[in-house]
Amino acid sequence: MLVIKTEVRNSPIHGIGLYAAEFVPKDGLIWKFAPVVDLTFSARQLRRMDRCVQEFLYVYSYLDRALQKYILSFDHDRFTNHSDVPNTISRYRHKKDVGITIAARDILPGEEITGDYSEFDRAWRKKLIDGYLLNSIRTN
Repeated sequence: MLVIKTEVRNSPIHGIGLYAAEFVPKDGLIWKFAPVVDLTFSARQLRRMDRCVQEFLYVYSYLDRALQKYILSFDHDRFTNHSDVPNTISRYRHKKDVGITIAARDILPGEEITGDYSEFDRAWRKKLIDGYLLNSIRTN
């Protein structure tokens, strides 16, 4: 769950983006997993869902590298776009823990928040390079 104030609006990177609505200092916490509202599910559970749900979850969730489960962030964090030079860093506190997201540098109000999908999403390459491939869900 996001722990900073944010806005969602059009992005020059892709579709909709997540923007800081307050100053975030370098190393400041931006997101942490909140089990009350953020969802986790296995590839097996995903395969049992209706196709329209699978399609939504493939786009807006990520396959967590440490947990090997899909994570769907409850809030607007799912609109964070990828950048090869992101202004955030995803880190794991413990080997088998969901990661946290911190600021890689100071982030100013109005600046788009970006992340490097390869840091946390096992399926990042399929999403970014191959495009939208629902069939990749069935092979994970």
